[in-house]
Amino acid sequence: MSFIAVILLAILSGVISGVVGTGSSILLIPALTYVFGAKEAVPIMALASVMGNLSRIYLWRHSIRFKPLFYYLLAGIPAVIFGANTLWVMSEKWLNIGMGLFFILMIPIIHLLRQHQIKIKPYQVIIAGAVIGYLTGVVFSTGPLTIPIFSAYGLTLGPLLATEAAASFIIYLTKALTFSQLGAVNIYPN
Repeated sequence: MSFIAVILLAILSGVISGVVGTGSSILLIPALTYVFGAKEAVPIMALASVMGNLSRIYLWRHSIRFKPLFYYLLAGIPAVIFGANTLWVMSEKWLNIGMGLFFILMIPIIHLLRQHQIKIKPYQVIIAGAVIGYLTGVVFSTGPLTIPIFSAYGLTLGPLLATEAAASFIIYLTKALTFSQLGAVNIYPN
């Protein structure tokens, strides 16, 4: 019964994420954590995020802005690998505390970015990629933080959603491959 509830929630969160551009993991991770445990929920969510972002990339492929995408991934890729490795050695207790704190702190950070209409430069996108990449490796999803970063760089509408989807896809693919190397998930069929 728990699996059916997770599947139904996944469908609902996919629809919401398709409209808003992010947020599916915020809905899914509590259910995945309840059913599988926190340490297993994060790699599962990484695989789900890879698949979920493929459709957004396809739909918005002509709107991707490669320059900010490159800046973000420059430090984001190594940071997500480091974050995933950090997660893998963390105890379940500290992981649960960290995920809870992340959720609590994410709300004021998002409001701060939106309220002050901050504009950022390329080097700041690189720094944001490092910080958000690491957090993505340790927790599960930072899409609600990534959208304001690309928005502060000046992207709007289609280019914003397309570039964020491409960045998320590459970050989550890197995370999934890292978890595969760590033995957390098997992404290669037998």
